Amino acid sequence: MINKRELQEDDLKGKTLVKFYELIAAKLGYDISDENIRYDCTKILIANNIQDGIYEAYRKEFPKEFEQSPRDAECQVTMILAASGPKVKKELPDYMVETLEGFVTFKTNN
Repeated sequence: MINKRELQEDDLKGKTLVKFYELIAAKLGYDISDENIRYDCTKILIANNIQDGIYEAYRKEFPKEFEQSPRDAECQVTMILAASGPKVKKELPDYMVETLEGFVTFKTNN
C-alpha cells in the first residue's frame, strides 16, 4: 500500500534525516516517542526539493564543517542519504512523499 503525503515548506525547516523520518511517522499517526520505532529507508520516496531541504538542514546544523570543508561535508551528507536516506522519485511534485507499507516498524525483544 502506498501512502502519499504533501508537506509544507515549514514542515521541512531544520529537518535532518532522523527528524525528517519522525515528521513523516507522526503525520502517519505513529507515536514517535516509542523507543522501539524504526524506519526503513527503502520504503520511502521523496520529491527532489525535499532532499534539497535535508541538505540545507545539515548545512545549518553543522555550519563549521561546511565552512571549513564544504566538499567533504557535502560528501558526508550524500553518503548518509545514500546509505540511510529516502530516495528521490523524480516524478513526484515538490513537497510530496510516498511511503510504502513497512516504512515504520518496531523493534521486538527477540
